[in-house]
Amino acid sequence: DFLAALDMKRAVFKAPDKEYQHYHDLALQLHPDLLLAQAKVEIAKLEVDKAKAGHYPTLDWVAQRSKSKSENVLTPLATYLTTQTGVQLSVPIFSGGYTDSAVNQTQILLTREQENFEQTKRNVSLMVRKEYQNLTEGVLKVLAYENALASAQQMVTSIRKSIMMLFRIDVT
Repeated sequence: DFLAALDMKRAVFKAPDKEYQHYHDLALQLHPDLLLAQAKVEIAKLEVDKAKAGHYPTLDWVAQRSKSKSENVLTPLATYLTTQTGVQLSVPIFSGGYTDSAVNQTQILLTREQENFEQTKRNVSLMVRKEYQNLTEGVLKVLAYENALASAQQMVTSIRKSIMMLFRIDVT
């Protein structure tokens, strides 16, 4: 149950060297929760674009290769190799509302992710403000406690001197 004393000569208490805005901007650029929320917004935007692509025509290059064997009396062990290539165009006319529903759903997800991003941004800003104030106020508290300690030590010294003077007066 030994408690080490704080060596005040080694302790350095100083206010932050930069203004609050610097730390706020830095946190908004580098905070991992904010970067994650921003990435989720970007992914949601891509999902909206992907859902909208269901309305677009598609052009595909199609290739097919098949090998078949045939046995008959005239050509036993005959092998046929067939290769086909072509271009296939698909134009969606109506898909039963699936594409519209998918677009609406992804837009709702995008809105949710954007709101989550804004909430995370506000939380990070609040956290930075709180910690910056804790730091600046903490330094001021330490300085106030140091002044209070010096005053208390001065008061103890004065009281001791008063008591010494009181006993000297009574003795004579």
